[in-house]
Amino acid sequence: MYLIAHTGLTLGAGWLLKRYASTPVGPGTGKLGSEASAHPDSPLPRSPWRAFIDRLDLRILVLGGLLPDIIDKPLGLIALHSLHNNGRLFFHTLLVLAVLGLAGWLLYRRGNRAGLLTLTLGMAAHLGLDAAWQEPRTFFWPFPGFDFPRYTQDFGLAFFWERFTTIPSVYGWEILGGLAFLGVFTWLVRNHALRAFIRAGQIRPPRE
Repeated sequence: MYLIAHTGLTLGAGWLLKRYASTPVGPGTGKLGSEASAHPDSPLPRSPWRAFIDRLDLRILVLGGLLPDIIDKPLGLIALHSLHNNGRLFFHTLLVLAVLGLAGWLLYRRGNRAGLLTLTLGMAAHLGLDAAWQEPRTFFWPFPGFDFPRYTQDFGLAFFWERFTTIPSVYGWEILGGLAFLGVFTWLVRNHALRAFIRAGQIRPPRE
C-alpha cells in the first residue's frame, strides 16, 4: 500500500476506536462509545482500555502508520541500495514491533505516557495492511537469517506510478483510504472538532 491508503485507513480505524469502542453504551444516555464518558464526571467506570482509547492521539497513530515506510524506504532503496534494494527492512519486522510495543506498554502502565504505545499500534496497522507476513524472511527477521531479501527490480517513481495506475488491488486500496480520510475530515468539520484534532489528535472539543 501507498501513502493515501495507509494514512486514510489508519486514521479511519483510530476514529472508529475513539468514536465507538472506548466505552459501552451508557445506561440511560443513549450514547455510544466515548460519547458516554467524554466528561470526567461520567458515572461509567473507566477501564484501562477505555482510558487509553480516550487518550489516544490520532496524529501519533497516523505517524506510526507511516513510520515503517518513512524509515525503511529511504534506508533500503537509497542509503543501502547496493546491499538490499528493498523498501521493507527493520521497521517491517515483528521483532522491532514487539520491542517497541513492550516499551510502549511499560511506559503507559508505569508513567501513563501513551505516545510510544500509540505509535506502535499505528505501525502494527501498517504491517497488517501490507500483509507483511507474506515475506517471512523480513517479517520474522532475524530468525530466518540476518540477510534481508535483495531485489533486482528498479523501484523508482515509474515503478510505483505504474502499479498505482494499472493494478486494481493497489489503486482500489488507495481510493478506499482516500474516502476514509475524507469521511473523517468531513465529520471533524461538521462536529466542530477539527481544531481539537489538529491540537491534540482528539475527535471532539474539550468539554463537549
